[in-house]
Amino acid sequence: MKIPAADFLQKAAVLILGAAAAWAVSLPLGKLSLSEADTEENPAKKIRLDSSLGSGMLVGILGGYGALLSDFAWVSAYLSWEKRDSARCLAAIDLAVALDPDMSQFWIQGARMIAYDMPHWKIAELKKAGGAAPSEEVAKAVHRRLTFEALRFLDRALKIMPDNEEIIIEKGQIYLNRLDDYARAVECYGKIMQTQKDPPVFVRRIYAGCLEMLGRYSESLKVLEDLIKILEPDEPLYPIVREQISALKKKAEK
Repeated sequence: MKIPAADFLQKAAVLILGAAAAWAVSLPLGKLSLSEADTEENPAKKIRLDSSLGSGMLVGILGGYGALLSDFAWVSAYLSWEKRDSARCLAAIDLAVALDPDMSQFWIQGARMIAYDMPHWKIAELKKAGGAAPSEEVAKAVHRRLTFEALRFLDRALKIMPDNEEIIIEKGQIYLNRLDDYARAVECYGKIMQTQKDPPVFVRRIYAGCLEMLGRYSESLKVLEDLIKILEPDEPLYPIVREQISALKKKAEK
């Protein structure tokens, strides 16, 4: 009987990671405990790294093998993502970032899976279990819960990499796209505006748009006026920004 390639890769990754974890906890280099976490998706207890330990101890124990094992964990996360298995996917994401905490893309992609994909999986599971689609209120609650879970996940990343602009932008995007929270999005994009001498055009535009939604027209106008100064008149974006400036001036006058 042929084993599907995806199943083979996932089983291989699990075996390798399991062996590595067993080896790590057997070393007399300090107490490395593992905690069991129940999940709604699967009542069976799944081993997850205790985030309270910090990833530094684990990285120190595994040495140069941490990044390699992190890649295996991420492969396992991706294969679980393909199967829409949120419990296994979350556990693998958690393990990947614990093994290689400086890999910002694992944090970013993991947060996207949690915020954008897993709510739909959970709602589908509820529909399958109940025989009917959950109410709109329940669906909204699921989306909010997992969105905030993704934000907490990114906060963990920012404790390790507080100045990582990609992670800060991703957090702002989740506030904007998933929660319509313009105030929090302004905080995130404002950090980029303050720390960069020449912020990216897309950051300036999103920041200006959020300020406008908050009714802070004069601040938004200032951002766009600074932006149009660096645009060439023949750029496609130039007339769009010019129209935005004109519209904002009218709003500010009211």
